[in-house]
Amino acid sequence: MRKRRARELTKRWLPLVLVCGSFLFAFLYPLPQTKSSVHTVVILTVGNDTKLDDLHRLARDTVFSNTRSARISAQVLVYEGKFRPWFNTSTADDATVVQASREVERLRYGSHSFELFSGIYGASVKPRALRWLTQPDQAWIDFGWIIEPDVVFTGSWQTLFEKYESDSSDLIAFNTTFRYSNKTAWNHWPSCTYCRGLPNWCKQSALLPAFRISRNFAAAAVAHLSTSTRSSGHHEAFLPTFLTVNSDTFSFRDLGPDVAYMRWRPAFDFDAVPRLSPIRRDALYHPVKSLEMYRNLSQASLEA
Repeated sequence: MRKRRARELTKRWLPLVLVCGSFLFAFLYPLPQTKSSVHTVVILTVGNDTKLDDLHRLARDTVFSNTRSARISAQVLVYEGKFRPWFNTSTADDATVVQASREVERLRYGSHSFELFSGIYGASVKPRALRWLTQPDQAWIDFGWIIEPDVVFTGSWQTLFEKYESDSSDLIAFNTTFRYSNKTAWNHWPSCTYCRGLPNWCKQSALLPAFRISRNFAAAAVAHLSTSTRSSGHHEAFLPTFLTVNSDTFSFRDLGPDVAYMRWRPAFDFDAVPRLSPIRRDALYHPVKSLEMYRNLSQASLEA
């Protein structure tokens, strides 16, 4: 009688014990994060100059058509100015379209932070892209690639994204701190109120026409900028410097090996660049302002 009762109790409670035990084991010994569990989004920023719409549309088709894979969780187009119908047609049918407004971002960041962080053109697309990443609805995102439409990658963008998908760096960007001799003469250093008083080794600069940022680092940067009334800087000075100051928490990886030509000016075009210069495969070029040059770089038969 006792044995039968024991068997019944075992039969009744054993499944519950096994389930509870499995939950406890999973809590105490979580599985390491795999590539498929990392969520990365691609964000294309589009300005309000409609004269460049043909170039911007080509950039959207090129960037988004190369990101449709299980490794890219979402495509986002952040725009300033008027909505254009081509934002959500063709290859961008499943893209999220987000409007950026200078007035709204100035209100969210504060006038001082926004004016310096947005740069000499006062564009709101990058501040909006970073703030979009930090919103509660985007808590599932780990990383975001933020790309300007005048950047060309001479290959499939997926090649670049896959290269860094297992890299946990909080900022992957083209570090220009030691690449040019005029570091201390750069126009944006004197205006960087966050940089004042910092030792020189902390002051970092980066060109950011194409970069990857973690949601955690974006959240920390946005929180600092939006709560400080006297501590900001051009985004290409503030972001790498803010990370360096907080290097015990965040990490920086140089995008330099993937850059063939990345400057503020002159544009990479037929007249500005010697025709004999070989085009590198799987490399970044910026700025590309010519529709023809954009097509040539992204579609031409490139040297190995």
